[in-house]
Amino acid sequence: MEILGLTFIVMVFIFWSIFVVSKAMNGQSRITNRKRYKYWLKTDIMTPTERTFYKTLIQLLGSEYFVFPQIRLSSLLNEKVKGQSWKAALWRINQKSVDYVVCHVETLKPVFAIELDDYTHDSHERMQRDADVEQIFASVDFPLLRIKVGTPSEEVAVVLQEALRR
Repeated sequence: MEILGLTFIVMVFIFWSIFVVSKAMNGQSRITNRKRYKYWLKTDIMTPTERTFYKTLIQLLGSEYFVFPQIRLSSLLNEKVKGQSWKAALWRINQKSVDYVVCHVETLKPVFAIELDDYTHDSHERMQRDADVEQIFASVDFPLLRIKVGTPSEEVAVVLQEALRR
């Protein structure tokens, strides 16, 4: 009986050791896989058109607001709402971004977001993505301004002033 108990303990120890080693090896392979990716530094985070519009925004908004380019929705929105799958909610917004987010300079509180619409927004897939983003912003009651490339500065100024009055 004593030998049977000892055999059982040895077997449990062996299986536990195999489990621990396999977990460690599995973690090791994930780390190794991450190291296989290579990257290069982009020379710009904005297209020339986006950069020109960014400069226009800076001039029109003055020193009272910061303009942050290329902001992911997951940096702007909190998906952790009681009663929903946080992972699924994050997945929905994680790969989406807006061209600019305007924040108050002192509080850094987001005031509104801007999508600069160029020809890339004309494709069916992009229109679906844009509609999804608009719905997401509407659901949190956060203004998303859509401005077409080439809109004169005077018209942009009017749109910005209307958004700041909300």
